[in-house]
Order: sequence, then C-alpha cells, then structure tokens
Amino acid sequence: MISERLLQFIWRYRYFQYQSLHTIQGEPVEIVHPGIWNQDGHGPDFQEASIRIGSTLWVGDVEVHLRSSDWYKHQHAGDARYQRLILHVVYEQDLADADWLLQRFPCVELKGRVSRSMIGQYEVWMQQLQPIACAGVSDGPADVPQLIWTNWKERLLAERWEQEKGKRIHAWLQRTQGDWEEVAYISLARGFGMNRNAAMFEALATRTPHRLLARNRHIPDAAAALLFGQAGLLQGRFQDDYPRHLQRLYAGLQHKYRLQPLDATGWQWMRLRPANFPTIRLAQLACLIDQSVHLFSRWLEAHTLEELKGFFQMKLPEYWRYHYRFDELVQHAPDHHMPHATLSMGQAMIDHLILNVVAPLVWWYGKTRLSDDLQQKALDWMHELPTENNQIIRCWKRYGIVARHAADSQALYQLYKQYCLQRRCLQCTIGHHLLKRIQAVTEEGQ
Repeated sequence: MISERLLQFIWRYRYFQYQSLHTIQGEPVEIVHPGIWNQDGHGPDFQEASIRIGSTLWVGDVEVHLRSSDWYKHQHAGDARYQRLILHVVYEQDLADADWLLQRFPCVELKGRVSRSMIGQYEVWMQQLQPIACAGVSDGPADVPQLIWTNWKERLLAERWEQEKGKRIHAWLQRTQGDWEEVAYISLARGFGMNRNAAMFEALATRTPHRLLARNRHIPDAAAALLFGQAGLLQGRFQDDYPRHLQRLYAGLQHKYRLQPLDATGWQWMRLRPANFPTIRLAQLACLIDQSVHLFSRWLEAHTLEELKGFFQMKLPEYWRYHYRFDELVQHAPDHHMPHATLSMGQAMIDHLILNVVAPLVWWYGKTRLSDDLQQKALDWMHELPTENNQIIRCWKRYGIVARHAADSQALYQLYKQYCLQRRCLQCTIGHHLLKRIQAVTEEGQ
C-alpha cells in the first residue's frame, strides 16, 4: 500500500496523471504550483500553493492524506492551522458525499492516476534488509548519470559540514566567545582522539585551554607537561627521566594555575594500534603547539595542500622512539639501536586531520565571513586528499559507486548514514531520479 510520505512526494513533483484532473465534486483542477513541502510535521503538508479550481485561482495550503477519513483520524477538524486550506488531496476518497469535509474543502482523489510500478518500487526499497535499498534492484544507483551524482555529492558534503561539524563548531564558538583559535585547538585535539578517544581529547582541550599553553610556550616541554598532566597520565612514580621531568614541570604549573586533571581511567587503549595510543597522540599535539600558537591563522594562510601538510611535519622527543607508554620500553627494541618507529606523524594521520578538522573549519569560517575563496579552498583540499577506506566506502564500491577522493567518501558517508539507513529515499536525489525514471516509463507506455 502507498505511504502518505510517498503520496506527498508524488504530489510535490506531479508524478501522476494530472491532465483532466478534477475534484470529487466535478470541478476542473489546474496545479499552477503544488506548494512548498512542509516536512517538519506541523501544520498542512504544503503551503503557499496556487491551484485553479474552476475559473478561480486559489492561493493557500494543501493537505495530503491516504484516505479522506484520515482528516478526522489526525484530528485536523477544529485545528486553526488548517483554516487556509484550499485543497484536500487523497489517494482514496472514502467518505459519504454529504460529509462536512467534502462540503467544506475541495477534494482530489489520485487513485488510478499514480504509477503502480512506482508504488511497487518504493515498497521494495522499504522492505530491503540491506542498508542501501536501491542498490539491490536493477537499474540502481550505478546507472544514474554522473552529473546527477556529482551535484548530489557536493550538496551532501556541504550538508555534512553544516549539520554534524556545524553543531560542534557553533557550540565551541559559544563556549569560547567566538575565539576561532581556541575552537581550532579544541577541534584539532578531538581529531587526535580519532573515534575511541575523541571525547576525552575534547574534554582535555576544554580543561586545558589553548591560551594557557600559549602563555607558557617559553618554557621548554611546558605543552607536553600540561597536556599529559591534565590527561591524568603523570600520576604515580616513574622510573624514566623524561616522564619524571614532565611530572615535576606539571606540578609547578598545576599549583600556579590551580589545575584539575582528568580521570585517567577514561582513556581507551584496547584494540588500538600503538601509534594511536593516547600518549603518542598527546605528544604529537604538544609538538604542534610548540611549533606555532597560531594554529588557525596558519591554516587560513595555506595556499596549497602541500603547504598545509607541512604544518603537521614534526619530530617528537627521542623518548618516543622507544616507547609507546611511559616506563614501558618497546619489547622488540631491547636497546636503543633498534628504534620501533619514526618520530614523525604518518601521512594517513595528517590526511585524517585535514579531512576531519582543518577543511571543515576553514570552510565554516569562510561561510561566516562570506568568503567564497576560503570555502572553495577547503573544497579543493578535499578533492586532492585520497579517499577513505572503510566499511561504508567498500559497501558503495560493491554496487559500482566508487569514491575518487575524500570529498566523495565524505559525501557517501553522509548519504549512507543520513539517508540510506533512515530510508529517506524520497529526500535523496538518487532515489528521486530512479522513481522519476519509473514515472517517465509509465507515461511513455500510456
């Protein structure tokens, strides 16, 4: 059976036989404009519609129901929001001719005017067990023209940055009273936490503000001492000189600024590669702070992706060549002639930080400052970065949708999470195109 949401979609795009349309009462109907689709669930489904009924042009609201009787079931009678109704659109008219509703509002019945193939296809999508509903049928998303895909992915990327990234950025701006440098630092810290430790890194950055690190930048190793100390990772007795040095330094700064460290039990270590241990990522963050206190300014000034990547080039203290955690020498490196890893940040991590932190933040700053150049620069970086390789992107690839760069992979992630999993096929440009194609085939056959 057709859903009300699908019927609204059909009305919005006129995917039905609208020639010789007439009301239940027998008056001819011309759809000048179907109205603005109201999708928030409050009030009439379509507003500011223009409908010519008989010889009179009406401007007002349109309500869509599966059956005429749904008007009473949904308790619209007596609701002041429906006083400007000019047309009641239903799939099936099931009220008696003398009913008050039919006397009060003109009604149009669409049963027999809607493609059964379209209804059937939509039902198949809604019943699919696989995440990407339209991928399991013939003439699926891989058959949609590339131009449609390109435009949709551009919108999806902007949508992802506006929704998910935008909420956090707005919250951070409010918390920091509009300090973009502080916001960049918090965002960068969260990025270092990846998925498992993102919340802890954000809490650490909030508790250890960027201005505090900048104020003590003249003290060697102050950033590392503050970050490790505030992370709760400098507590207890250490054997190695380096953590003992950081511990002494933090003790003085903690007393001076009355600092309160986090509970160290909140850090996640299990199922992490050693290179992603909180200790290594904290050491890298401290190193970046030491290199420049003007994080965000340097991102804005970068002209090319390679120039931006240069900001993340660093060399950690020699201690981290042989350790992943304090006082724990890497087992396969029993002496200092067998280093376990490079002291610089890996390319994959740099790409991750630019993709998830730098580019969205520069884009948002450009949006708030009405700078098309900054927004375009952020998008250009995304088109130069390599695509992500995760389960979602591999899922799309199985159905013939290949991400060419990071902009594509982020857009496909947004599509998968916000549309496919939630079965928002009617709000998806790809789903819309596939249903439109079914409607076109139906019209050709008539």
